[in-house]
Amino acid sequence: CDREDVAGDLALACAGGVAEEIAGAAEAAARRLAGLVGGLRRHSSARLLVQGLLLPDRPVLGDVADANLVRGERWAIQHVNEALAAACREAGDAVFFDQDLVAARCGRARWRDERMFRSTRLAVASECFTAYAQALVRAARPLFLPARKVVVSDLDNTLWGGVVGEEGVEGIVTG
Repeated sequence: CDREDVAGDLALACAGGVAEEIAGAAEAAARRLAGLVGGLRRHSSARLLVQGLLLPDRPVLGDVADANLVRGERWAIQHVNEALAAACREAGDAVFFDQDLVAARCGRARWRDERMFRSTRLAVASECFTAYAQALVRAARPLFLPARKVVVSDLDNTLWGGVVGEEGVEGIVTG
């Protein structure tokens, strides 16, 4: 989905350039989307993978204007993403997928392909799709594979006398 699909009022508020309206729309979008995560969790025990919103390559008011607003478009998207990540942590068995981080690595200017979005509702450009898919798999892994737990302990001169690496197994005194 696209930002306009899930937070349409946010796009309109950002275009208006009034920091208080942007903050209000960002908070409303954050509450709404976090509420969806919570609602899914209350009604289902399914594992959740929640994809965050993308920071715009070019803010609607331009880089300079957005950077000089107390609460601009970039702040608003980051605020919504932070709320989604917090909702995932709270829900349990849910993972926040930071799509924007992957887009930044690939290059936000190259990331979006409007033609792909119109045909598949997935706006990832073909040259970035491998990076997107790999990151998505890494994000989903904790939902399906148990965490690896390892305990490492140095038992030399603790449970046995001697240092295995120096004296070999034959030189260890037990008992």
